[in-house]
Amino acid sequence: MMNRFRKWLYKPKRSDPQLLAQFYYADEELNQVAAELDSLDGRKDPQRCTLLVSQFRSCQDNVLNIINQIMDVCIPQDRAPRDFCVKFPEEIRHDNLAGQLWFGAECLAAGSIIMNRELESMAMRPLAKELTRSLEDVRGALRDQALRDLSTYTEKMREALRHFDVLFAEFELSYVSAMVPVKSPREYYVQQEVIVLFCETVERALDFGYLTQDMIDDYEPALMFTIPRLAIVCGSTDQAGLEAAPSATREKIRSRFHGSHDLIHRLFVCISGVADQLQTNYASDLRSILKTLFEVMATKPETDDKEKLKKVTQSLRSAALEDCALCQETLSSSELAAKTRDGDLEDPPEWVPDEACGFCTACKAPFTVIRRKHHCRSCGKIFCSRCSAHSAPLPRYGQVKPVRVCTHCYVFHVTPFYSDKAGI
Repeated sequence: MMNRFRKWLYKPKRSDPQLLAQFYYADEELNQVAAELDSLDGRKDPQRCTLLVSQFRSCQDNVLNIINQIMDVCIPQDRAPRDFCVKFPEEIRHDNLAGQLWFGAECLAAGSIIMNRELESMAMRPLAKELTRSLEDVRGALRDQALRDLSTYTEKMREALRHFDVLFAEFELSYVSAMVPVKSPREYYVQQEVIVLFCETVERALDFGYLTQDMIDDYEPALMFTIPRLAIVCGSTDQAGLEAAPSATREKIRSRFHGSHDLIHRLFVCISGVADQLQTNYASDLRSILKTLFEVMATKPETDDKEKLKKVTQSLRSAALEDCALCQETLSSSELAAKTRDGDLEDPPEWVPDEACGFCTACKAPFTVIRRKHHCRSCGKIFCSRCSAHSAPLPRYGQVKPVRVCTHCYVFHVTPFYSDKAGI
């Protein structure tokens, strides 16, 4: 009774901009959705269950976002390191990842298993349980403080936040590593060496006048094809050049060609072939490398030049995130209720026509006789087999059995968990 009275008397105003006030109402909304979800029999009303899960994830994203802001203010020097995130695929680095991690931890802690990841699920379960307990402690401490003093962060709160941050970082690495391929340390270091080579190549090209600084600052699209070819030339000449060979060897090599023009043409064809192979087989990595290169080599922008800063990210970023209708969808409570009352399943997404897509939506690798096209049943876009290697049920479309989905949808938009006791 006293707690109810204190809550009524001291609860913050909804319009209060302070972080603890924002957290209080975000957490309250999350509890309301969770209560309705707990009281619902998912087997009797799978559509309503799916819609509530979507709303529940959105509320989790909001709560975690505010907690993260509080940690930045409260324990800025004690944040857990997250350098491992650079090893994640580009399509995984998304603002909604934290909410998905929380959802995954709760499913694992409740005894559910990630589809086709039984061993990894059992290994992560103790950590998931500890993480969910820690998060409950944090939420309780923040709620309690919100009813006391919105401008004060106690040492108890700070300690709870430090413990949670460490556990969350550990679970993030474990969960993402189980869901999608993550770069090994060697693969990551090789990528860094390639970035250094590309940067040195651009510096040489600027010195010789092959490129201009304006081309770099404007993120000229043609450079995405030019720089890898220049890098191959620079890397080859650094190792060994034709002029470094003995005189007899040089003459023997030159005799194979009709003249200097023929030699240069053959070299150009070979270099272009190697560069095309890089862009075909390592499209996602190459895009990430070029994005870093543009950020490093561009001159310092003016403060009012923010749009130019975004240009490289927009041109190099994965379309699986940029054009994802599921990421952009927002459903209010009234819309959710209306859909439930109608009792109709959502129409599956329209498939992108085969002839309209020549590249994988995620990694941009071109389709060939060997690299076939595959449609994601969740978003309808076209991917290569590597970027759509997952399967999961889609109850919102009436798909009870697991079907093919892309990596982005698998991590952010479907529920790849099952339980021997009850469906999740």
